[in-house]
Amino acid sequence: MDRFKITSLAVNTVVDMKLVSGGYDFVPLMFPNVPRRRRRRKHCGAGLCQRFLRGLVWFDNKKTLITADFFDDEIDYSVVFKELIRIQKKYEDDNHILSMAGEPLHLGYIDNYVGTILTIMGITLVVMLCLFLFYFRSFRAWCCRC
Repeated sequence: MDRFKITSLAVNTVVDMKLVSGGYDFVPLMFPNVPRRRRRRKHCGAGLCQRFLRGLVWFDNKKTLITADFFDDEIDYSVVFKELIRIQKKYEDDNHILSMAGEPLHLGYIDNYVGTILTIMGITLVVMLCLFLFYFRSFRAWCCRC
């Protein structure tokens, strides 16, 4: 994973810019510690997210965007897929929904279900051959129509 291309509220590049007497002061929003108290989280979400963070926080302050990037030559799609699914199962409940998208997830689903797809295709082929045999009443009739 390319750690310089991770974007969320908790990274040090998302800052609150405050005007001070000598210029501007850039204070990281949630870095290095995520606020634990409800009061600070509420203050952080209400004013700041409405002003600056339209791309990272939704209008109702209940959804956030987290992006990550992977090195193409170093990625193992099956490992990343299993880890993403594990994270989704661990943190998803009635109040929290994790929606994920991207190439590692899509290729992981393809890799995960290739056996099932091949089984379905094989069963379909056998059923089609049986139906052709039943319809034409002989093996020679549907195999070699010359």
